[in-house]
Amino acid sequence: MRILIDLQACQTASRHRGIGRYSLAMAEALTQVAAAHEVSLLLNGAFPDSVEWLRDRFATRVAAERIQVFAAPGPVAEVDPASQWRVRAAESIREAFVASLEPDVLLMSSLFEGFVDDATTSIASSPYHLSAATLYDLIPLIRPAILDSRVAKAWYERKLESLRRADLLLAISEHSRVEALAAAGLAAENVVVVSTAADACFHVRSPPVQTVQELRARYGIAGDYVLYAGGYDSRKNVVHLIAAFAALEPETRRRYSLVLAGSIDERQRRELLRSAERNQLSVADVRFTGYIDDDELALLYNTCTVFVFPSLHEGFGLPVLEAMACGAAVLGSCTTSIPEVIGRADALFDPVDVSATAERLHAVLTDDGFRSDLQRYALERAKAFSWNVTARRTLDALCERHGRKRRTIEEPVVVDVKRAMPLMAFVSPLPPERTGVAYYSAELLVPLLEHYRIELVTDQKGVDLPRARQSSRAVAGLVRCACRQLRPDRLPSRQFSVPSPDVRTTRAASWDRGAARPAPGRCAELDGPVRTFARNLLEMVVRITWLSRTGRRSGCRQGRDDRRLSLQLAGDRQRQWRHRALGACVATGRNVVSNRPRRLAANPAAAPTPRAGATRRGQTIAGHRG
Repeated sequence: MRILIDLQACQTASRHRGIGRYSLAMAEALTQVAAAHEVSLLLNGAFPDSVEWLRDRFATRVAAERIQVFAAPGPVAEVDPASQWRVRAAESIREAFVASLEPDVLLMSSLFEGFVDDATTSIASSPYHLSAATLYDLIPLIRPAILDSRVAKAWYERKLESLRRADLLLAISEHSRVEALAAAGLAAENVVVVSTAADACFHVRSPPVQTVQELRARYGIAGDYVLYAGGYDSRKNVVHLIAAFAALEPETRRRYSLVLAGSIDERQRRELLRSAERNQLSVADVRFTGYIDDDELALLYNTCTVFVFPSLHEGFGLPVLEAMACGAAVLGSCTTSIPEVIGRADALFDPVDVSATAERLHAVLTDDGFRSDLQRYALERAKAFSWNVTARRTLDALCERHGRKRRTIEEPVVVDVKRAMPLMAFVSPLPPERTGVAYYSAELLVPLLEHYRIELVTDQKGVDLPRARQSSRAVAGLVRCACRQLRPDRLPSRQFSVPSPDVRTTRAASWDRGAARPAPGRCAELDGPVRTFARNLLEMVVRITWLSRTGRRSGCRQGRDDRRLSLQLAGDRQRQWRHRALGACVATGRNVVSNRPRRLAANPAAAPTPRAGATRRGQTIAGHRG
């Protein structure tokens, strides 16, 4: 099995947070347990420094030729509305790049990237590879106030829609899975819990006294301290921790300081300092480390008196597990996934009750026996979480789901002849023609076959669909029709319709130059699980017969809203003619769209018309608005 891991989460700002650490450790563990499989990495060329860092990091795990780097136009940060067209272009380029690698599995380490940086992430439905993504949490869906702008909400909704297209979601906790099923309406069989673990650098240490003194001096820590590590957005509830620390008895509080570790911006820092001032705490009582690397963070875990995690909402709570792996006494809030990690009731507190939190904190700071018991328990509890176990669960889920999807594609299809499926003429080059249009059209056929009987119109002597496309599901629905020349009078004469409860189609009509033109139907909403690229195409009207009949006439009535698109086909360039002229043509409202037309005439009067008895040279296909 060919597994492609998108590691952009290790290139963006997420690399310094729990998501980045999880993604990196998971990739390293997966490369070890998946030795029988071919594991590759996908990186973004917009972050060249991290590309080289990751190449060095995986030098002994992944062959250099299997570390793939894609390039896309930028900037694509969606916080800037002007980047929207570049975002769509970059996503299309990345998806095409992924398809060219022909993976069996695409694993997204983090889908929710690219709002404030140039990451490009998306999940496109594909019948040819399994799309999987790590599910950390859906906190902005549960707490929409976190998204403070319309642009942020639009970005999150678009990423959420992409997440729903994944074949498999790998939840990091049981809480994340349950939350996703309830809030996002995901299918239960598509969400699997794989859990997580702490990085190997987080373990019990006995550092030299000088090393500890230097660390304390670097961050202005005097004496014993209560530690918090993580982010500082409102759900992290650090203001509550400051209030609880201030509520300790004065003689207890004077013996300790509160150390807040992790990246913090100036606005958050000022807000927390104001909170400390309101609670009559001095600057020396509350210390900020800012960004801190994993080695120093491990030392802080090892030397703290107690680690406190007051978060209101988590997908897992990785800092809790990291502190436990270092043997620290840990207290955490009794909400969301944190009890799942800690697994001990007397180590939990109500994150909205300041007095209850202060009472539990006071017990740990003053009761040496209780604190020692929590430290012993932490080490035992941390052993239940292993990257080897998590990676094996991930690999098992990927293999099982990939096998299921493969069987679904290849299994024979029982055709209900009583069901009157609509007939579609599909005009396009197909493999073995080596063009992007041909490959795209071959991919498009499979989802279309769930809804239509398809007749291929092509001048090729044969059609060679790649291995996944040669399934009985695809072959069963195709009625091949060979056209040696793309001439309107050689196209099938039968009517091709798109009947469905939400689609209006035109009546069969044979009309002359002076007759009224039949209006093309419009597609509102199609039934069935039409895949994204098929849905985009089917939102237009498929009316091949109407298009071909309008193309027969050398002259047509022109009205105010007429639009004509002409394809001038050069007979002496047959290969180019095949590639560009045989695009799937569909009519919608004012426009006729064709895959990669060679020449467009926007002015109806300037559009060339076919002369009587025209051969391939000089033929014109024209479409008009009905």
